[in-house]
Amino acid sequence: MSFIKKLGAFIAILLACGYLSGKWGMHSAFEREGEKLVRQLGAKIVTSLGEFSPSCRANAKIDSVLVDGGSIFSTKGDATLFISGKDDSALTIRYRMESSGDKVYVQPSDQESARRSVIQFGAKGCS
Repeated sequence: MSFIKKLGAFIAILLACGYLSGKWGMHSAFEREGEKLVRQLGAKIVTSLGEFSPSCRANAKIDSVLVDGGSIFSTKGDATLFISGKDDSALTIRYRMESSGDKVYVQPSDQESARRSVIQFGAKGCS
């Protein structure tokens, strides 16, 4: 192969790697921002539970957040918030994440079910 063809192939590979690197950076930012938003929503839920019951104030906390951003080219994903309470009890809320431009939007997959679950968890004293 001539030098020009080798140089052209090398430049094409560099461009492809740069494109994939940019996509990966955007996807990582999408997942980080989604997790941050879900943790903020979880903190509000834990605060509300604490106002609802003294037992919840003492025991409710965010246990973990699981983020599934899909493929590297995806602008949609899922997140699951786990809130732990007294006696190994837990509350799980699933969220849908979607990005539009630089913004990430997060909302419960089933808002009514999430609302009922939080109320029921609080009514039981987070246990």
